[in-house]
Amino acid sequence: MKKDITKCVILSILTCGIYLFVWMADMQNDMVALDGDRTNPTGGTVVLLTIVTCGLYGIYWSYQIARRIDQYSYYDNAGHASDTAVVSLFLWIFGLPVVAMAINQSHLNDCYNRY
Repeated sequence: MKKDITKCVILSILTCGIYLFVWMADMQNDMVALDGDRTNPTGGTVVLLTIVTCGLYGIYWSYQIARRIDQYSYYDNAGHASDTAVVSLFLWIFGLPVVAMAINQSHLNDCYNRY
């Protein structure tokens, strides 16, 4: 489902990151629904693994979901595909998961406009 990125970022900041877990679960569930791959974990599982591993699984998840979103993402005028997986990975590593989530949500919203 399409989400308002500004609202998600503000809620994540106001709740000191707690809403980030809700956003993360929603994004995972939306991606599973979009690509139809039921072998991927549910949003709740992703959040639980992120908490249990003290955020390490969140870094891995961010890279993986960005790669999956990029498969559906748009091509620019020169025919180059979007590649945000590495950017997302580094943003999470350097403590900016909200920015990575916003970029991924933007691309996911574009996918919903197209499909």
